[in-house]
Amino acid sequence: MHGLNAVLLLKKFKQPLRALEVEVEGDRAEEWPKAFTKIEITFHCTWDGDTDKKLVEQAIDWACNRYCPIHATLSRGVPITHRHKDHH
Repeated sequence: MHGLNAVLLLKKFKQPLRALEVEVEGDRAEEWPKAFTKIEITFHCTWDGDTDKKLVEQAIDWACNRYCPIHATLSRGVPITHRHKDHH
């Protein structure tokens, strides 16, 4: 869901996205049911030109925090962070 939202927002903000890969990592509790205690989402972005870093960060932030109902649900009990990495 985050990836689709990010692609749509980056397109809306006219950023030259060529490819996007979303990587999700997390830490789990030792005891069953081994619930996630932390989730980190990394957006690997490949560009076809120069970007406006402020718009890219806004798109990623909105994709996670404004438009994703799953993120909104999980983040109430589990810290979720996100970041992006540029690839040229």
